[in-house]
Amino acid sequence: MLPAVYPVRAYAPPQTFITHVCLYKRVNVLGVHRGNSCYAFYEYSSGKFHWHECKCQLQITESNLTPHYAVYSERRKDHVIFVYNNVTAKIEQYIFNGTTGGLEQVDYSELVYDRNLVTRGTTVTTLQNGKVVLEVGRYGVIRKLSHLYGQWVEIPRIAVKTLRDDPKDSRTTTTYPTTNTIPSTFFKIDNCTNARVHATGDGYFFQTYQYYNGDFFSCQPCPSCPDPNILMDSQLIPRYCTFSKKHNTCVIFARNSATSWIGKYIYTKEGFLQVNYSDVVYDPSVILQSNTLCVLEKGTVVVYQNRNGSLSVDRWDEMEKQFRTVPPKRVRAEMKRGQILEGSKDTEDSKDSDGSKDSKDPKNAVDSDDSSDSEDSEDSEDTDDSEDSSEGSEDSDDDSDVSILDPMEVEIQKLDTRMAELLANIEKLEL
Repeated sequence: MLPAVYPVRAYAPPQTFITHVCLYKRVNVLGVHRGNSCYAFYEYSSGKFHWHECKCQLQITESNLTPHYAVYSERRKDHVIFVYNNVTAKIEQYIFNGTTGGLEQVDYSELVYDRNLVTRGTTVTTLQNGKVVLEVGRYGVIRKLSHLYGQWVEIPRIAVKTLRDDPKDSRTTTTYPTTNTIPSTFFKIDNCTNARVHATGDGYFFQTYQYYNGDFFSCQPCPSCPDPNILMDSQLIPRYCTFSKKHNTCVIFARNSATSWIGKYIYTKEGFLQVNYSDVVYDPSVILQSNTLCVLEKGTVVVYQNRNGSLSVDRWDEMEKQFRTVPPKRVRAEMKRGQILEGSKDTEDSKDSDGSKDSKDPKNAVDSDDSSDSEDSEDSEDTDDSEDSSEGSEDSDDDSDVSILDPMEVEIQKLDTRMAELLANIEKLEL
């Protein structure tokens, strides 16, 4: 029996941007869906997009140019032709080079395009005292004619010389972070009405593409889009879950939908915490076999991937005797480098202060002053008892000193280890 209702697939609208990796120059480039293969690369040093000049790009020839009209330039003392570039989808300025017989792109800011001046006929302009004619040819492309030996001969169409950036810039002045697992995720593409695109790195760089002139420009975060400085657990797309033997906990690898980076997260009573455990390494070949990622706290907490594809947590409600979905919470992160340095400094200060207390040990007091023997010993014993109670030990005075110093040394070693890991990651990012 046929079902009464058939599922209808909703097709998403085409994306504004596409990402691509240039294998020749080994840079990540961004393309715009305009029916061409023209890409741009992001220069982190200047915070701007530049057109990617490479042999992987579609070469612009005169066959890609549709002439609109010509205007006389006082600066050049010659005519400048306004054309429509079908590759870049922009109105551009070109001049005729009599030596090469081709067109070269120029940019004279004093000349402003006026659509009311578009040529209605065939002839666009005449050059070199009427010896060269530029006209609109078949299919609207530009056509060049030269008067030779008493007749008009068509000049072959060749590649044009553009004003694109120096090809060296796309490699020497552009650096990309090395923490990404997928090369094409250096750009974060939003489904935003303002057509924003993120260039990910140490921060968030927002660019918007203007269709009418084909340029990128910097913009502020869109108010209708999520705040990039606040990461919620609902923005995490889980990849898979693994177990850390070193830390005796489940670690979830998840993709940050704001930056498209893969991170390590653990679940605590306060919510998800981003960690930097070195004993677990992301493996992109691992496939999530089940929506359930892990079960914690003796079966009372279930972490899973919901129908929207993001992380969710169900917790057992003892009052209602059923599982309830935990509302989304902000994702916390471990201490950063500066915080760790401050923490290690505080630990050293506390160690020095403890050392000053050790100088008042009852044994030293006995050797230094026999007359105040009983009072100093009683005070020191009281101090040792309070310190022992705070550390949870019941040892003697000598043992209490060891019980105080040993945990501090262990903590300092842990901080040193974490500092070494962070410095190693920073060096990788700089490379």
